[in-house]
Amino acid sequence: MLRLFSLYLLLCLSTAVIAQVPQAFSYQAIVTTEGGEVIQEQAVGVQVDILDDDINGPVIYRETHDVTTNMNGIYTLNIGQGAQVQGDFSDIDWGNGSKFLSISQDVSGGSSFQFVGASQLLSVPYALYADQVEPIVYVQEALDNPRNVLDLSEEDPSFIISVLYQWIQGVPEDVFVEYNNLPANTHLRLRAELGRFTGEDRDNFTAVDTIFDGIRIRTNELVRTDPNVALVPGDYTIEIVYRTADAIVGTVSYPFTITEGNPPDPTDNCSLAATGEVYRLDFMDCGDELEQFIATEVTFVTESEDELSVELFEFSEQVRIRFFDNGRTCDYDVSRGDFQFEDENFTYEGRVRDITVDGDEFTLELMVMRFVQGEDTPPNDISCTLRYTSR
Repeated sequence: MLRLFSLYLLLCLSTAVIAQVPQAFSYQAIVTTEGGEVIQEQAVGVQVDILDDDINGPVIYRETHDVTTNMNGIYTLNIGQGAQVQGDFSDIDWGNGSKFLSISQDVSGGSSFQFVGASQLLSVPYALYADQVEPIVYVQEALDNPRNVLDLSEEDPSFIISVLYQWIQGVPEDVFVEYNNLPANTHLRLRAELGRFTGEDRDNFTAVDTIFDGIRIRTNELVRTDPNVALVPGDYTIEIVYRTADAIVGTVSYPFTITEGNPPDPTDNCSLAATGEVYRLDFMDCGDELEQFIATEVTFVTESEDELSVELFEFSEQVRIRFFDNGRTCDYDVSRGDFQFEDENFTYEGRVRDITVDGDEFTLELMVMRFVQGEDTPPNDISCTLRYTSR
């Protein structure tokens, strides 16, 4: 008498060559006699059922396979690619409730199926479910590159396009990135420093980037294409669009400046009061999330001739600010001035986005992101305005 014994091995996803659906996952079983001897090189009929919600739940999909065991008594099949009997594999809502796999077999190779066993599907439905949801990403201008300048006085003028990117759901391979409004005579250069892209940098003249495994693993620079063709100095904005073939899933407006040289040295118009003077908080609009952390009194400390440092938050390192005079207003550069701190529940990251100096009074515009500790969710963006005065 034959005894049927099935070993479930959910091996991998098998995606179709020219489409996302139908998909399939591999299944293996071993067929033995009642004494435990394997049944070698024998035809077996297999019926596969996908059950909904419960191990005894309704059948939402059924297919059959004709397979042959190998010399070890093992057969392999791809569930999702058998002869369809009931339901449609591509219509299974993997994201709604639990799913169970039930196997029946006919060791004679026919269709008189005998129940072998059932078990819950765990990781495979989640992988298949990813194909059924629209991609969602979180993107915005990064915090670590506040001064985006293409300086034409440099031998090879360029600057890094720095974008904060977080994958939320969907299939990464469906998403690509378009860089719109690049000035004439500029293109992207792929920095070969992260992940699989090692070796030399590569030029990208398509203004289209790609995403791998839900993670942006490479960095783009904006560079001048032909050094013999002049660029027009001024302020520009690149529109960075994350999209699928059918829909936009995220956008970033990325401002930058083309200059004909570095800004001139700092002048008195861009200086705060003497080092050591205490500034008191005069106005704050930061919301309840940040108010408890704001310093009510600050003191600037000279780091260098054109750089000052001030501690704005109770738990953060000092923010370093460099001042420049561009002939009209004071520009700023936060060199190593990003701030980061945390409390019991959240992590806060941010930087200074703008600063206005008027005599003994200065106003800071901050952009802060609040992350929930231990959760992979999009951060909460917080805009914050601080005004300090020495009076």
